[in-house]
Amino acid sequence: MGFSGYAELWADKQVRTLFIAAFFARIPAMAAPLVFTLFVVGPLDGTYAQAGIVAAASTIGAGAGSPWRGRLIDKLGMRRAIIPSIIAVGVLYPIAALSTSYALLVPLSFFMGLFLIPPHVLYRDHRHQAPELYAPLTGPHGWRFGPDLPLTILPAHRPVWNDPFVPHLTKVGPVPFLCLYVWTRDVNAG
Repeated sequence: MGFSGYAELWADKQVRTLFIAAFFARIPAMAAPLVFTLFVVGPLDGTYAQAGIVAAASTIGAGAGSPWRGRLIDKLGMRRAIIPSIIAVGVLYPIAALSTSYALLVPLSFFMGLFLIPPHVLYRDHRHQAPELYAPLTGPHGWRFGPDLPLTILPAHRPVWNDPFVPHLTKVGPVPFLCLYVWTRDVNAG
């Protein structure tokens, strides 16, 4: 079995950057069970079995939430669909970190998993009347500026401009998509 195809892929700077970012972006999700374990058996004086139940609740939440989140993104669009996740992160994670109750940590862990936004979310082709400027704070992410054009991987901090009525698509990379954007004209103006 030859590995020359992998070497060719790894030689591409954009692919290499994407793989390295994906590796580091997955560390928090992979570390969560360990963090829960240390938290339950340490400050909460629980057992390893209890720690396993907390970690399992998060996994079950993520398993139940991923199809639901995907359908919600398809139905409402990425921006509107991620609002509950942003609120959940801002509320659930601090409560879990400050929790002194194992009984509270299990449902918190489930809901933390339920509202997890999976990497590689696709914000489908869309267009609008107003020109749009994105200022991505994270990256790399994929952008497509026409239905028949290839996906372009762009790093964080590179402004992205979309002209009026031009279909465009965003494919979230391996890290959460954090971006400032503005329509530079009234989106409803004729």
